[in-house]
Amino acid sequence: MYNKLILNEFTIFILQIYNIEAEANGHFIKIPDDQVTIKIGYYDFIKNQNGTVSKVNVRGWYNFEPSLGLTKFTNTENITEYEYDLTKDLDRMNLSTVLHRMLKLDVNFALHSIRVDWDSQNTRCLRINGTVSFNNLNNNGQVVIKLTTLTYPVTCDFSTNG
Repeated sequence: MYNKLILNEFTIFILQIYNIEAEANGHFIKIPDDQVTIKIGYYDFIKNQNGTVSKVNVRGWYNFEPSLGLTKFTNTENITEYEYDLTKDLDRMNLSTVLHRMLKLDVNFALHSIRVDWDSQNTRCLRINGTVSFNNLNNNGQVVIKLTTLTYPVTCDFSTNG
């Protein structure tokens, strides 16, 4: 049950990253260099020759970027938007059963933003690196969701929308 809740919250977060230009207050953009990486931590049952579980491996990690699960479309207002289905990417990698054994799900992302000061009319361009973690490391259903970000100034380059 709680893994479905994690999956729903995770999907909402992924969509917020990819749809940030259309939905955010302020000016945020995701340029081609701004990567999104998903990291799933899970456990595996190790079976012996008799087919019975002899050990549990809690160190399984898998990293990937959204691909088959990410769908780009143009809405009725002619704005590009995205949808995401994690299960399509997991199926592609033969990891569909991982959702039932998931202990941690991290999303690392990068975005850009522009700030304009009204009085001075100066612009500041920023890069935002962040991670959102869905942590169920105790496997007890009490999922801790944590967002960390690091924002730093970058040179404004309006020729590339960055």
